Amino acid sequence: MMGPDDEFMEEILYQVGMRHKKMDVKAAFFPYMGDSIINCLERTLGEAFTEAHRDAWNDVYDSISGEIVKAILS
Repeated sequence: MMGPDDEFMEEILYQVGMRHKKMDVKAAFFPYMGDSIINCLERTLGEAFTEAHRDAWNDVYDSISGEIVKAILS
C-alpha cells in the first residue's frame, strides 16, 4: 500500500515513531488524531469529501499510524 519501496517507508515511519516515543507520545493518541484529520477534511471540503475519500484517507492513515505505533510500542 505504501508503494514499491515499502521497506524504505517502514524505516522512515519507524524513525518517526521512535522520535514520538522519546517525546512520550502515547499510542492511544493516534485514533483521535485520525478522527481529527477526517473531521477537518469533511469540514473543509464539504460535499466534495465523499465516502470514497473518507475510506481512502482512513486506509492511508491506518497504514502510516500503524507503523509509527509499532515503534512507540517497541
